[in-house]
Amino acid sequence: MSRFCCINCFDFVEQCGHTELENMYPIPEVKIEDARPPKIYYTYASKERLLEIGAKQETIFEDVSELSRLCDHKDVDKLNQVELTHDQCAKLIPEGNYCYTRIDGQMKRCPFWDKIIELPSQNNGYCHYRKRGDWQGKGFGLLWDQCKECGVNEYQSDYE
Repeated sequence: MSRFCCINCFDFVEQCGHTELENMYPIPEVKIEDARPPKIYYTYASKERLLEIGAKQETIFEDVSELSRLCDHKDVDKLNQVELTHDQCAKLIPEGNYCYTRIDGQMKRCPFWDKIIELPSQNNGYCHYRKRGDWQGKGFGLLWDQCKECGVNEYQSDYE
């Protein structure tokens, strides 16, 4: 639903109180997230899950095997390449401060989290959403320990 702007005071009608229809014009609602173009991501989310969150079938490329040979996800679905918006990615990323969640006592990893087996332990975590690994950037990364660094769906601490 559109909001209306008052031509007299250039404010939203519900804030200014003017009621003359000829002095109002509609302002369409635009979400910032919707304005961001989709990006290409690698993810362990299944094709079914990707379609469920609204990914276009023609942008899904299943089992990108060349890249998955470097990774340590033998127990989950194959690595897929897909075009996703920020909102679609957020639907895949688990809530909390870690790159996993527990469902019925089972640990479920974030489909963007990865571990590159050719790098040393405690420096081999990788986030396909951020397109960054522990070894990149300044300081020490904690992706190897599945500590979330993307900021998506994180719990806020009372101590901040």
